[in-house]
Amino acid sequence: MKMTKKIICFVLALAMTAVMTPCGVSASLKAPSRPVIKSLTADKSGVVKVRWSKSKRAARYTVYVRKGTDNGWKYWKSVKKNSKNKKKYSDRLKYRLKKKGKKYRVYKRKHPYRAVKKLKGTSWSFNGEQGKTYGVVVRAFKGKKKSKYSHPKEVVVPASRGREIKTRPVSVKDLAAGIKCGTPQNASSQAFNNAAAAF
Repeated sequence: MKMTKKIICFVLALAMTAVMTPCGVSASLKAPSRPVIKSLTADKSGVVKVRWSKSKRAARYTVYVRKGTDNGWKYWKSVKKNSKNKKKYSDRLKYRLKKKGKKYRVYKRKHPYRAVKKLKGTSWSFNGEQGKTYGVVVRAFKGKKKSKYSHPKEVVVPASRGREIKTRPVSVKDLAAGIKCGTPQNASSQAFNNAAAAF
């Protein structure tokens, strides 16, 4: 009788484990939720500030910046139409694919976004170039899991009137270099002291 009770208890324990485990596992495998950009502003001194919502299950965020208006896509090359290339060019921030016969026509943004900053917080700022347009996108990460890109937002840095306001604009390439040299506001890297460059 005691043996029977032990067997029943053991079976019930296994059943409970089978029921509970998928929930825990599925929760840990979920990607972070998509962040939402709350505000994107630029002041007369050229400082661009972006704030976004906190994503569920996010451990860090990556900010992507584009200099120039989003004026569409340009044809880049053709590749074979297969699952490998479909996955390789699946990043919607960088590529667009169009089917043509047995191939994909690959298009790239005329003004591409670049990953410029990795951080744990939900706000960031950088020095932009007066009179220029900047687009910003944010993405959340947890380990290898990543969220969908936030919906992009654009801002135009006001042009100075009358007396020129001196700023320290940086190119998007220099901002991207800042991932290795630290926060732009505190970095001593020469990249953050150079004028904005075309890219």
